[in-house]
Amino acid sequence: MMFKAEMPHIVPLWMPDGQTDRFFELLSDWRYLKWNDETILIEIGFVTNFASIPRLFRNIYSPIGILLLASFVHDHIYQYEYYLQEIVEPDGSRVVKKIFCSRSLADEIFEEIALISYPKNSKAIKFASTLLSLGGGSTWNECRDDQKRWMNQ
Repeated sequence: MMFKAEMPHIVPLWMPDGQTDRFFELLSDWRYLKWNDETILIEIGFVTNFASIPRLFRNIYSPIGILLLASFVHDHIYQYEYYLQEIVEPDGSRVVKKIFCSRSLADEIFEEIALISYPKNSKAIKFASTLLSLGGGSTWNECRDDQKRWMNQ
């Protein structure tokens, strides 16, 4: 049985002249319930390109194909170095915690979500995960540099 998750409510953003990647903005909070009953929350307004897949591999992996949900969470972690964990208390109130992540944990979460979402595509997902572990470092470092620049402004 395939895992079912609510798809994020997103809208494509205008592509300025010269921009080649499409970006999407989240229109409402989105929750992903992991297998261990942990809820990951991505808040309204988050902007993503659903994986910075090199053009060479886009014929194999569509940024909005089987990797979409995993890429959505992964992009958030790469951008902010954390994800939001939402906990529902016994009284019904919600508590949100920041869970800080290393790059390797972010990559593990990517693979876990992709495999849970599309288990029949495990070979393709494992290959994508391998490519990510080999080539994702530059993007992780770029995001850390962007964050430092943003925090110093």
